[in-house]
Amino acid sequence: MNKKECQEYGIPFFLKQPFYDFWSINNAIINGVSELKIAGSLFFDLEAISNFDIPIRLVANLAVPNTNFIGDDGIKGTYIRPEDIQYYEKYVKIIEFWSETLKEEETLLKIYKEEQNWPGNLNKIIHNLKISVDNRGLPEEFGQIRMTCKHRCMRNHTCKFCDTAFIFSRQLDTFNTTLK
Repeated sequence: MNKKECQEYGIPFFLKQPFYDFWSINNAIINGVSELKIAGSLFFDLEAISNFDIPIRLVANLAVPNTNFIGDDGIKGTYIRPEDIQYYEKYVKIIEFWSETLKEEETLLKIYKEEQNWPGNLNKIIHNLKISVDNRGLPEEFGQIRMTCKHRCMRNHTCKFCDTAFIFSRQLDTFNTTLK
């Protein structure tokens, strides 16, 4: 079945690969996609993407997909902590998970949908996050700030929020460990 037939029968038409720029989004809409899977810097500018008035899909537990940056630890990547899912609900219609097994996907769904909390090392649930950080040490407003930051850290290097939050959490964890 081709794209036109899908549209005639009301079958959703979307692309598996995410969109990374506005040019690609415009082309996809012209070609009739029914939803947008976004990544890269677009992930940090959901308000602008929502102006296209088309459902948005995100992968919540994958940091920096398709990156080639040397030494990238994933801190500035495209992921959502379970605690922050509430901030994305206004803009995102479909939340997906990257997992290798159905059991892992079921566990992630429970963590993100029911518990909305992860009391431990984030790299246990966020793929490609190559740094250990205790989620409990990150500031409460972490997700809210990241969601609207427009990825300034990558565009003009004016933001260090994620780096600072991770350093603080790791220092807090080290301090708590030495007290025991």
